[in-house]
Amino acid sequence: MQGDKAASRMAYQDFLALWKDADADTPLLKQVKTEYAAVQ
Repeated sequence: MQGDKAASRMAYQDFLALWKDADADTPLLKQVKTEYAAVQ
């Protein structure tokens, strides 16, 4: 979703909502949180 920050934020938020109960040290979850922080 390059160039569309609003849509990117929504996609990250949807993913994080689905993974809210996952182990916090899961590599994929860590990566997504880092990327989400960069989009904001």
